[in-house]
Amino acid sequence: MRGQRLLVCASTGLAAVGVLAGCGTNSAAVAPRAASSPSVSCPSGGGTLNSAGSTAQANAIQKFAVDFQSACSGTTINYNPSGSGAGLTAFENKTVDFAGSDYPLNSSNQAGANGACANGGPAIDLPMIPGLISVMYNVTGVSKSINLKASTIAKIFNGKITNWNNGEIAAENPGVKFPDLTISTVHRSDTSGTSFNFSNYLHSTDPTDFPQAANKQWPGTGGVGQNGSSGVTQAVSSTPGTIGYAELSYAKLAKLQVANIGNAQNQYVPVNAANASNFISQAKVVTNGSDVVLNFNYQYAAPNAYPAVLVTYEIVCGKGNKAAKLPLIKSFLSYVDSSTAQNGLPAIGYVALPSSIQSQVKTSINSMQ
Repeated sequence: MRGQRLLVCASTGLAAVGVLAGCGTNSAAVAPRAASSPSVSCPSGGGTLNSAGSTAQANAIQKFAVDFQSACSGTTINYNPSGSGAGLTAFENKTVDFAGSDYPLNSSNQAGANGACANGGPAIDLPMIPGLISVMYNVTGVSKSINLKASTIAKIFNGKITNWNNGEIAAENPGVKFPDLTISTVHRSDTSGTSFNFSNYLHSTDPTDFPQAANKQWPGTGGVGQNGSSGVTQAVSSTPGTIGYAELSYAKLAKLQVANIGNAQNQYVPVNAANASNFISQAKVVTNGSDVVLNFNYQYAAPNAYPAVLVTYEIVCGKGNKAAKLPLIKSFLSYVDSSTAQNGLPAIGYVALPSSIQSQVKTSINSMQ
């Protein structure tokens, strides 16, 4: 979904990055290297991991799997970008070794996840791959990044601002001529971590105009739902007057304009990796044993801190892993958390974890049993 083509093997439903040559004519076999690179500690004996979940992290996991397999002969990492909810269900059903989710476990699903681990686990959250959520739009005659405060975005997505020539939008964008054009909003129809994080930004920044609490099922009023970020992007691309939200790479691939969005002090912040990293670095890190969860500080209002972000988590057994799989799980997740892998994320449309959080995740991975 991002910089690379996401390859899905129809026979298994998995993005089987270990066997890319069999997934389609646009794929290419990756020649394995005899020895591991300095950033990869290969497990003895190789093996296969199956995983599923977040579409937001799919291209990053796919790239890391290819790199890992190239370094570690005899290993295969499969990832099915089925969505956060489906990935968690697969983990609970013990059909995958770890799941990717755009939001951490909570009180309603922790017990089910624990049940996937021997002796009740527990299952833990490991923050791994940060991303940016863009507000993208298709407005006739407007070919630049416009400014939109959180309150304006909230009113648009709750149906209180319905035309692009609205005075509030104009006041935020002096010199921009907006057409007399009805605003159509598009949101995710499926349960989505992107919806959860975007609604969390709106509710936390402007609870007056967006009183709905964050939810993986889009909580705003009005608008049209589309399945997946690709469906939202297609709707925005094809219909003038439309506005929606999706990970930044979708907007870039579709050549859509994206807004500079408002923070808690109504400063307009451009969407880029550096600004997102600055915002993520201010998150409160909450640990519980080996569990690591980030709570974003939406009141942090530096002009270079982009507040509409998400971080995908790998949900895995902190204890109770299958002995035969444990070395490979730890080795692969350690590589994803390494500086080598993380520093390559901005080039493919993501954001690197701050080094302090990488360090805490490393400690958790090392303690897995």
